[in-house]
Amino acid sequence: MTGLALLTVDGLLRDEASGAPIPTGRALYAAIASVHRLALISDQPASPWLELNGFTDHQFVLEAHPTDPDDPAIRRLRQVERLRGQGAHIALLADPNPGVIAILASSGIPLLHYIHPAYARPEYLPDHEAALTPWQLMVDEVDRVRGLRAADPRPDKDAL
Repeated sequence: MTGLALLTVDGLLRDEASGAPIPTGRALYAAIASVHRLALISDQPASPWLELNGFTDHQFVLEAHPTDPDDPAIRRLRQVERLRGQGAHIALLADPNPGVIAILASSGIPLLHYIHPAYARPEYLPDHEAALTPWQLMVDEVDRVRGLRAADPRPDKDAL
């Protein structure tokens, strides 16, 4: 086994909403544990949950340090810096947070941005706040499309 692979618990192994294991996260955990030393990153205590759900092939769980900032991306960067400062060679880091991936992109670490299909589009995120389209903008768009269709010279334009 070579290098240390880091997997984030919440959003990759554990569904943050229900607390249930994520099946594809479990498969990823097993696959990576078969070729790398494995450590987990959790910003909340996870050890009892991990053991109860059969996640036992990792060497340790890296939890948030009391002095770490609240911002998950900066916190993850600090956690990685601490590990590197202890001489760890990080072969892979997998995280579901795009902000974490963005801030670590220039770190020289191979990254895996794990995206669960249920949250692949921003409007599917539980914390997404969509702005309502003002009524007049919708009316203007309908009028614009009607004008374009009326000016369309194609004989089969109504079939579109």
